[in-house]
Amino acid sequence: LRWLVCRLQIAMTSQRKVLIPMDASANSERALTWYLKYGRHEGDHILIFHSVDTRDVISQVGFGVAVLPTEALQDVLAEKEKDLCHLKTKCEAMLKDSGLTGEFISSTKISNPGDAIVDVAKQHDVGLIVIGSRGLGSVKRAFLGSTSDHVLHHAHKPITIIPPEHH
Repeated sequence: LRWLVCRLQIAMTSQRKVLIPMDASANSERALTWYLKYGRHEGDHILIFHSVDTRDVISQVGFGVAVLPTEALQDVLAEKEKDLCHLKTKCEAMLKDSGLTGEFISSTKISNPGDAIVDVAKQHDVGLIVIGSRGLGSVKRAFLGSTSDHVLHHAHKPITIIPPEHH
């Protein structure tokens, strides 16, 4: 019993890294809000991560195997960068208002967001992932994919999935 109490005290006093993947959705904002209200521990270091879904960029530009339309791609990427700056400012303000430290990490690596989140969790050796969910049913999840489901099954880290408001 003494050993357990000692380990709990050590765990409670050490800095925990918490990864919170964010996009512009209400569901990811709910995850950050939930963490700030219910999941935070004193001394936590927050890693807010945003992965630009490059598949989304490609579909907006409208090319497949064809030659890359450079001007259209630059326009889409400029819009994505503007959105990223807005998201970063908003997240940093939420952390500051809560008195927590953290950093904002973004990636434009060509991969799906689920894989990018798993990679960041491993690279930074996070102790917890808090992620929002769209609340897709099993049929839609099978066809559309679920980032939170992918992270749950591949990150091999403790994870808290925050459901959408209507659940």
